[in-house]
Amino acid sequence: MVISGPFAVSQSRPDTIGYSRWAPAARLKGLLETLQAHDVSLLVDTRLQPCSSQLKGRYGPKDWTLQSGAAGLAHHLGRIGVEYLWLSELGNPQRHDPDMAVLRAHLEDGGMRWPVNRGLELLRGRIEGDDVVCLLCTCRDAATCHRTVIGEAVRARYFGERLDVRSLT
Repeated sequence: MVISGPFAVSQSRPDTIGYSRWAPAARLKGLLETLQAHDVSLLVDTRLQPCSSQLKGRYGPKDWTLQSGAAGLAHHLGRIGVEYLWLSELGNPQRHDPDMAVLRAHLEDGGMRWPVNRGLELLRGRIEGDDVVCLLCTCRDAATCHRTVIGEAVRARYFGERLDVRSLT
């Protein structure tokens, strides 16, 4: 559905999803099935570091991490026709701060010297296009995750009431 106005948008919402909703054994399957069920065409990874910090072995890397070649999240998304886009600019710069004070201050400032504001510009362009966008992070609970702050910021800054942010998890 196309919504008209100062910016035409191809959807009435950007979805968000947190892959920790599923146990590790079911994580990739649950993520892919949910994206397909909601006709997502573009998954925007908002993790600051989507690669595993673990070397190959029992604890890493996993299918939901960014890897090279025929492995990892981008590969699996491509197999179901979903584009993967990592926007590191949208990552929470202080991920262990539950109040997200630095992220919120950078958003409030609005200046392009802060990565998150450059990331919002890039995200806006994809929402205005033909993509059905979903923002990805690790967090199970959208209410306490920075992906919701990002979704609300792009809505408030560029689209107003013409855009809703909803969680698929």
